Amino acid sequence: MSDSAASFRAGTLDFEEQRVIILTGDRFGGFPTDGVIGYSILGHYAVEIDYDTKRMTLYEADAFSPGEGWQSFDIYFKANEIPWIEISMTTAGEEPIQLSAYIDFASGEALELLERQSNSFTLPDELKDGYIGRGLSGDIHGKEGRVSRVILGPFDLRDVVVTIVPAKVRSQQDGADAIIGNDLLRRFNIIFDYTHHKVHLKTNSSLAEPFE
Repeated sequence: MSDSAASFRAGTLDFEEQRVIILTGDRFGGFPTDGVIGYSILGHYAVEIDYDTKRMTLYEADAFSPGEGWQSFDIYFKANEIPWIEISMTTAGEEPIQLSAYIDFASGEALELLERQSNSFTLPDELKDGYIGRGLSGDIHGKEGRVSRVILGPFDLRDVVVTIVPAKVRSQQDGADAIIGNDLLRRFNIIFDYTHHKVHLKTNSSLAEPFE
């Protein structure tokens, strides 16, 4: 059910008469957060997430431009306003292949590969069963492995842990090869500029941490 006249505060900002969706039913029992903030709020701002200081800053989008030291990438949106970005991946030393991926901050994984009957990517040779976590679709089980490289513009991440999950269980997004999660994103400070269809990245103190 939904409430179209809810109000709440985040920091010093007041959000009045916002549409809030209330999830009910047994399938959401034990869900690990109190709620999810999406495009309808953050899409009106340029949103900086600073993992070093653990702080989120909202900028007026019309007048925003990043400072020096940021690498900028195009993002695009489909019907549900989820941010998508193109990345490349090498499983075991072959030429990198391009993947269409969308960003899911609620995922604790680095990269989730969405497995179908036919995939554009090659699966790692060594895989182990794993419990990925609990999402809005319920418990998610899959397999875990490592790929040699994940490439995002000039950033070349090595020996990256990936999870392989059935697309029909994990995602309803047509055309998605992968999902970028928080264990990859946390290695950068990030600015999402939805108005100009850009994401800006700057490496932070977590970049050199190995993927576990």
